[in-house]
Amino acid sequence: IIVAFIQLGRWQLGVAHDKARVEAVKEAGAKPVVDVTTLLRPHEEFPAAAGGRLVTATGTYAAGQVLIQDRLLDGRAGYWVITPFTVTSNGATLPLLRGWTPQAHAPPIPAGELTIRASLAPSESPSRTGLPAGVLSSVDLARLVNSWPGDLYNGFGFVQDEQPTPAAETTQ
Repeated sequence: IIVAFIQLGRWQLGVAHDKARVEAVKEAGAKPVVDVTTLLRPHEEFPAAAGGRLVTATGTYAAGQVLIQDRLLDGRAGYWVITPFTVTSNGATLPLLRGWTPQAHAPPIPAGELTIRASLAPSESPSRTGLPAGVLSSVDLARLVNSWPGDLYNGFGFVQDEQPTPAAETTQ
């Protein structure tokens, strides 16, 4: 009976922990959308309060995208597409998850300056070695900092929306 009560107690703690996590994500998503530079700084620790927060950034995608293997979508295995995004205001790189693909090749990178809206997440656990070039097993920012030039944010974004940045109006 004691063992059963211990197991039931562990189960109840797990349920409470999961509910708290879901609630925290809901609260983060309900906060106002802010510029990424107000929450994150390149090479600094990812703040706990930034998880799930919606941010905006203006910049351009850069070469060097990678695929994250073994990611499921509707029960099918595939790859996340992670693309470096150079933020115009400070030149730092924000890794962005642009989508999912069933094949081991990434779609073309959009050209031109864009304004994105993304949900932030911290780096994942270290990636396994021995994978093909351009493929990782996790969003391991410690590996990406060695592959991508410039300063790197210590978090990545799940792109919710991307829009071309309107051209600056010319004055006459």
